[in-house]
Amino acid sequence: MNRSLPSLDLLRGFEAAARHLSFTRAAAELFLTQSAVSRQVQALEEQLGVALFERRHRAIRLTEAGQQLQRAAGDALRLIGDAADRIRAQAGKVLEAKDIGYQFDIERDLPILELDIEKRRNLYLIFKEALNNAVKYSHCKNMRIGLKLENSALVL
Repeated sequence: MNRSLPSLDLLRGFEAAARHLSFTRAAAELFLTQSAVSRQVQALEEQLGVALFERRHRAIRLTEAGQQLQRAAGDALRLIGDAADRIRAQAGKVLEAKDIGYQFDIERDLPILELDIEKRRNLYLIFKEALNNAVKYSHCKNMRIGLKLENSALVL
C-alpha cells in the first residue's frame, strides 16, 4: 500500500469530534484538551486538503466530506478495536493458562490498514502461531506482544 494514510491519533480525534459534534466533548472522551483535538482536526483537514467541519460560533457541523470520513473512520476504528479485543482475549486465555504475565503494545500511530478477509485471517493465524510457539518453547514468565508498521510491513 503506497498511499499516505492519516495517523490513527488524527482519525480518533476527528471521529470523536464528529460523533459528538463538539471538540470539547471529544477532548473529554480522549483525555485531551479541546485545543489538542482542534489541532488534530486541522492537521487532518490539511492532509486531506478539504474542510471536514463547518465552524460556527460555539457550534460545528460536518461537511459532506466530513460525513463520508466519519462513516469510514468509525467503521475502521471499530474493526481495529474488535480485532484487538479478539487478539487480547485469545492471548490472554493461552497465557493465563500457563501462568505467564503479558502486555500488549500496539503502535500509537498505526495507520488504518485496508485488509481483505484473507489477509486478516492470515494475520490472525500468524499471531496465534507465534503465541503458541512462544508458550511451547520458551520458559518465560512475562511476555510483551507488539504490533507496529515498519518499512511498510506490519510487524508482530
